[in-house]
This record gives sequence, C-alpha cells and structure tokens, in this order.
Amino acid sequence: MAAPLVLGNAAKLYCLQWIERLAVERPGLRVLDLGCGRGDTFEVLLRGRPEIRYVGVEADSGVADAARRALPRAEIVTGWAHEVELEPADIVVSFSVLEHVFRRAAYVASIARHLAPGGLAFVNYDAARLGRADRYQAFVREAEFRRLAAAAGLEIVEAKSFNTLKDVYYALPQERWPDFMEPWLALELAVNQLGVDYRDELARVFRTRNFVLRKA
Repeated sequence: MAAPLVLGNAAKLYCLQWIERLAVERPGLRVLDLGCGRGDTFEVLLRGRPEIRYVGVEADSGVADAARRALPRAEIVTGWAHEVELEPADIVVSFSVLEHVFRRAAYVASIARHLAPGGLAFVNYDAARLGRADRYQAFVREAEFRRLAAAAGLEIVEAKSFNTLKDVYYALPQERWPDFMEPWLALELAVNQLGVDYRDELARVFRTRNFVLRKA
C-alpha cells in the first residue's frame, strides 16, 4: 500500500489528492502555500510529483528554514502572507492557518491576489474556539469567512466539513495511522454527501471547515 499523502487530517488529505490529480492533468502545476509551516504537509506529494512547482510562504524564519530542509527542491519565502507579492499560482493553499491570522481580510485578499486565472484555492481552518497564550488563535465563524471570500472576489466552489474522527485517529496505535487515512476520508465524504447543514454550533463535531474557491 502506498503511503498516504499526509497523516492526521482528512481535510488536508482530500485537498492533496485533488491537487495530485490536477498535477497529472497539468504538468508544471504551480502551487503557492500561504503559511507552509515546516513543510511536512507537502513532503510526500512533492516527492512523488517533483514536477510540481511549489512555493511556500512562512513568517517565522526558523520554521521557514525547517521547511527548506524538508523540501529542498521547493522555494520557501520568509514573510507575512498578506504582504508578499509573488507570481500568481494555479493552486493557492491555506491549511490550518486562518484561525491563527489576525489580519484576516488582508490574508484572504492575498489568496485571491495570488490566484491565476482559472486556478483554484484550497482553504481549510480548524474550529478553535479558545485563544492560546503562546500564539493568536480565534474561532472563524462561517459567515465571517464567506464575507471575507466574497469581499476578496472569491467564489466558493465547494464547502465541506471534516475531521469528525480525529480523536479516533489518535486513539489508534501509531503504526496503524497510515491504514486509517483512506477509510477515514471515505467516511467523512459520505457524511458530507448526506447533506449536513453546517452552522457554527456544530464546530465541536465538524472540527475542520474546507473550502474550494475560484475567482468570481
């Protein structure tokens, strides 16, 4: 069995599988990751698809250096995502970042600004209700994100909820985590297909919101 593209997050796995399909269809696909962290989310995908042109943006210089070590073929830019000016990309991703962003309007506008015509943006964020002492973290309300996306000129192609089984994942022996990823994703997709009417009160159940967007 091939290694899953990512562990521990069904929303990210869903997006990475979509991006991998696009990379097969469009050689030389350019991916811009606005808040790449240590780069570990894209390690497996870029190893299997070295033709993807990946650019990561990370504000913390030490974390950016870790991403450069993890992704030696990638371009890693140190800076704030809402301030950088880079070449537009076919794919813009924001994974588990928005809940940590203070200047959210500027950040979402950066997603739109860096999206090439005909491109797609993949945005997911964790439903975190409480602030943290070590770094800013605040709940993202559904209406807030939709308003920010519309103001930035982004149209929502798809909205889904994920990670209802995250506690089950962490209850498993660590060596079984890779085996759990595909069944976990399949179940999450099946729940979405049943037509859940998401609202903020359900954030404790549907722990991650996931959006696919394009320019309106």
